[in-house]
Amino acid sequence: MPSIPYRPDHCSYCFVECGVAILRRCTNCRNVMYCSRDCQVKAWSMHKAACRQVSRARELEKLGIPMTAFLGQTNPIYEVLQKWLAIWKPAVCDFAILALNLMDQPNITLTHNVLIYMDQRPDPPSPSQTLRMTKGSVLSTPELVACMRDMGSDEDSIEEFKRDRQYRNPDAIRVLITCEGLFRILLFGLTNPEANFKAIGAENFREASPTWASDFQARIEQGDASTSSYVTQNTTKSNRTGPKPGSVPE
Repeated sequence: MPSIPYRPDHCSYCFVECGVAILRRCTNCRNVMYCSRDCQVKAWSMHKAACRQVSRARELEKLGIPMTAFLGQTNPIYEVLQKWLAIWKPAVCDFAILALNLMDQPNITLTHNVLIYMDQRPDPPSPSQTLRMTKGSVLSTPELVACMRDMGSDEDSIEEFKRDRQYRNPDAIRVLITCEGLFRILLFGLTNPEANFKAIGAENFREASPTWASDFQARIEQGDASTSSYVTQNTTKSNRTGPKPGSVPE
């Protein structure tokens, strides 16, 4: 499961917006941006595999070998999903946090995952409406594995997911998006959950959590990818000041 590209106008770890903080690009893969060295260090365990893969692919591309051949991106839905996620990732993260009710269940990320079912929309009116959401669920890891098997995932992919789930940031928030047989996985964490939950308010959070799937489905239908920034974005003073412009050193 390759990594998902990040929206270029947000820090890839804490999601602080460009303009609120000065973002600097990873010097190796050039695909992601960070607002600080601290965010880059925290994101490295989740980012390093994709970073190194893209770096190797670019070296081969210089030799005339297409990058897509090296990365194995042959499924036509792959590019559609990638472009959709480039628009929707911050909102996906917001609604995943609501789905898991992290305010009342801070340890649920160790055992449960968010699964979002998508379909392609014929003749979409805008890039943000290329896909539509059909269902959203919160599943334990065994339940998710059973779901993957029922949907025809091969055993190698399932075993890879199980190993990833056990050994790579087991407390990270995991969102799986499935569309036409393709599973994509998104991992992320919160830098300051208490401050973020306080910003949205306990009553508002608990009211929104049970209806996250229908609310997100309606937002996707409307093509409204804006994010309230209450939950996933960290706009503390350290992020607002940010580093100087340039590339983040490795």
